[in-house]
Formats: sequence, structure tokens, C-alpha cells
Amino acid sequence: MNMLQEMMWNPVATVERALPAVNIRKNDEVFEVVVSVPGYDADRLEMTWEDKVLNIRGSQGTADRETDGWAYLRREIRTPGFHYRVQLPAGANESQIAAELKDGLLTVRVPMVPKRTIPIQIDTKTVPISEASQS
Repeated sequence: MNMLQEMMWNPVATVERALPAVNIRKNDEVFEVVVSVPGYDADRLEMTWEDKVLNIRGSQGTADRETDGWAYLRREIRTPGFHYRVQLPAGANESQIAAELKDGLLTVRVPMVPKRTIPIQIDTKTVPISEASQS
């Protein structure tokens, strides 16, 4: 079944493949990835890195709440699993990666190694120019 047919006949299948919304930005001091993960708690998120690639995974789950004798007739609220990869820029300091989950947003901050500047001093020398004699 092709993707369009699958979306028409099984809309849940497209949701399970969807990646969360992501903002990526950087400046001279930090590389930052913000991932929208509403409904996830820290126990269902995993972050690893290898060879300058940051991997963010979320495991699938449902919005489990106390049932207090209720039986579900329909259950659509769930959080699909995902795997998102981000290439870290040159100069990213992987050993200092920090992550925070707050209000449904996972913020990953990777400090950048400060750029070294090497001062170069160039001495200008004057070369005298003499006129040739006309003989």
C-alpha cells in the first residue's frame, strides 16, 4: 500500500511516523535544539550522541490516567515514538551537553568551544629607492 492510501485508510500510521516540531539555532557560545514533546515525561525520552550526531528518541505511550472504574470505548490520545537526529556543528563541546524538559519543550544546549584568536603583528619596512645616475 502506498503512503497516500495508507494515510487515507489508517490515519494513525502517519501520526506514528511524524517527527516532533524542532527549532535549531546557534551563536558563538551555544548550539541549541528545542524539541516540542507535549505529553512526554523525562522517563520516555532518551538522548545520546556519537560522531558529532545528537540522537533524541521518544518512546511510544498513551495518556494513562486513573480509570476509577471507567472502561475506554475509544482511546486516541497517545504519544507516538520518534527518533530525531541532529548533526552537531564543528566546535561543539559534546562533553558539556545539557538538557531540560519544561512545559512540553525539550531544550538541548551544547556549548561551543571558544574560538582562539592569535594576534599577528606585521612590521612594515621602508626600502629606500635611489635614482640611477644618467651618464
